[in-house]
Amino acid sequence: MLEGNVLGDTGTSIQTLLSCLAGFFLGFILPGVVAQLGVWQMKTRKQKPLPPRIDRASEALKELLKRERAATLSKLGQQSADESQEQCLHSDNSDSAESSEGDEEETSYSSGSSGFERMEELGLKMVLVIRCDGKKTPASEVATHAAGAAMNLAQTIQSDGACVQWKRWYLWWNMVGCAKIALKGPDVETLRRVLVSAQERGLPCCSRSRGDAPGVPVGNPPSAVRDIEEDLVVVAVGPVPSSEVNPITGNLKLFP
Repeated sequence: MLEGNVLGDTGTSIQTLLSCLAGFFLGFILPGVVAQLGVWQMKTRKQKPLPPRIDRASEALKELLKRERAATLSKLGQQSADESQEQCLHSDNSDSAESSEGDEEETSYSSGSSGFERMEELGLKMVLVIRCDGKKTPASEVATHAAGAAMNLAQTIQSDGACVQWKRWYLWWNMVGCAKIALKGPDVETLRRVLVSAQERGLPCCSRSRGDAPGVPVGNPPSAVRDIEEDLVVVAVGPVPSSEVNPITGNLKLFP
């Protein structure tokens, strides 16, 4: 009888010991193993960092030039490859006085030489004209409208149907510093004038209105501006060369 009690106590002690060991393993060792496994998985799945903004813009510009030339060559199917390439280069060069020579620019972008100097000479900038007609608007609301206008404009420029020259300006702008300038619009008529003038010149532009209204899409006729002019808060133009936007906004003062 005594022997049976001893064996029973021994069995209970072993079970208790095993339970303690299992608890120790689950409470201390297993969490550490799981944590180390998580770290290992993060290292194995770690993605390569994105290239700098300048490199991304340079690659996008090269791709844009390739697409332009491919589209031009497809329209010149009856001519020889050499003649087609020459006409494509001439077409690239004649888009605007600021574009300079396409092939030379593409080479200089990757090497970081005189191409950057030419881009800097253009004075590319995005201009935000903010309504300041005495009506008190919270700073947070102004910041929201300004950021929204800049973002909407960038998205429009990067869309498939946007003007190729707008895309060039946008990519160059990304490569030389992304300059943004905020100017005061003394009244709503000034904002309307800036928007209409930018549209008439074929410049990328958009607007933001009170109450997060969608504003005027790029390319709408000037008459569309008048329908919402009382609600205009911000007009964004660019990025474009200074010579294009200064005649429109050159007389406005810096904000605030």
